[in-house]
Amino acid sequence: MIITIAFIVLIFLLTRFLKSQQQSREYVNLPPGPTPLPLLGNLLSLVKDSHISISKLAKKYGGAMTLYLGNVRTIVISDPNLIKQVFVNQSQDSTNRFILETAKIIGNGKNILFSNGDYWKQYRLVLSRSFMRLKTHSIMTDKINKEAEYFSNSFKSNPIIDPAHFCKIFTSNVMMEMLFNDRSKYSNTETHKIIEAIKNVEHGLAVGSSFDALPFLKLFFPNARKDLIKTLEDVWEYSKESIVNHQNSLAKDENQINDFLDLLLTEIKGSGNESFYDMEGLYRVCSDLLISGTETSASTMTWLILYMINNKDIQMKARKELQDAMGDKKYLTMEDKSKTPFFNACIKEVLRIAPVGALSLPREATADLEVGGYLIPKDSQLIMNVYGLATNAELWSDPLIFNPNRWLSEDQEMSNYQYIPFGIGSRACIGSSLAKDEIFLGVGNLLLNYEIDSENGKPLTEKGNFGIALCSQPYQAKFTPLVI
Repeated sequence: MIITIAFIVLIFLLTRFLKSQQQSREYVNLPPGPTPLPLLGNLLSLVKDSHISISKLAKKYGGAMTLYLGNVRTIVISDPNLIKQVFVNQSQDSTNRFILETAKIIGNGKNILFSNGDYWKQYRLVLSRSFMRLKTHSIMTDKINKEAEYFSNSFKSNPIIDPAHFCKIFTSNVMMEMLFNDRSKYSNTETHKIIEAIKNVEHGLAVGSSFDALPFLKLFFPNARKDLIKTLEDVWEYSKESIVNHQNSLAKDENQINDFLDLLLTEIKGSGNESFYDMEGLYRVCSDLLISGTETSASTMTWLILYMINNKDIQMKARKELQDAMGDKKYLTMEDKSKTPFFNACIKEVLRIAPVGALSLPREATADLEVGGYLIPKDSQLIMNVYGLATNAELWSDPLIFNPNRWLSEDQEMSNYQYIPFGIGSRACIGSSLAKDEIFLGVGNLLLNYEIDSENGKPLTEKGNFGIALCSQPYQAKFTPLVI
């Protein structure tokens, strides 16, 4: 029975592929690209290190390139001028998210990552206002500063560890304190249920992306989607419980603002359209913030620690600057950021050389677009090749070398669109400012309090793992407390 169904599905997909190829031939001016295979498209060329493979193909085919991910026509943009042409000059037709089945499961059109139109615009507005208010909200700022202290102190009892684990606890704690007034302790043996759920969601998303490109795989892994939905439901229930508690607290005293969720709920109340923001939208948006805000910042922190290990001179210079800025204090706060230009440049550089959103979240062409003399047909998937921009030797000198000084040099000429670690335009990461603050406080406090090296004293590999985010290879680091 399964074989029969699989055969029918394969015939259906082959028919769709042939139809899409016929339609593509009608667009005689598509951006160039490699010849796709039936059903698979160009996926076989992208099986290993997709971000690197796509960047190599872009060198061959140009700054605008056509790929087929299964039968999904995808236009990859790898040139800063073409990025501007498509995503800025024609933003009215390139802002929507490209929605496949996994995105529908996560968002149902009611979250912030995978919604479009007026719904997305209204949620984006209240979230932006809430993040603006967060910057000046002392209670939340104090909580983030304190969490950075807990994070730094946790390495005293764990002198040799894979830092990715504690980085993820740190960033998830910041998000949980912002949204749910909750946190997890730093432990190698016990993990908060929500952190486990986030890990499971990340795995489910990685598997889900394969199913989006090759839908017939679902026949052979029938429980994969169910597992993703079950894990998401755990996160949603956790979010719903906190939302209800916050709503009840604000009903008693609307001026008692303790965290970001309180700010968001008061923005919604003052929007004049409170009924629009129903419970489903709220718990899906909060879950978005928790999941995306945990993984991306944690991965960047792990990369920055790695580059500090591999570049001892940079580690020493950054530490000296931090010590001079701190005086007699033991821990950084955000007030110190303006006094540490070199360490700030280190953060900018790690966001360039190891962009966790290496290929960005895909967008959709909602009308025919023009790019560099080529046609992008309506309904195409659009991808910004962030990694390709960041490692292009025509745009950067020695692009694969970690060099913070490039950000302090007046000789560095840079287009606004060659450095886009947080995306561009109205779809840019809404929490980018918070993410940079987390990296500053988290890694900065480690540098102040520890000498950091690899477990065996040898350089670590700088080759990444491409999945939901571009992560470093797992590694063990040694944290030796400094006598201050």
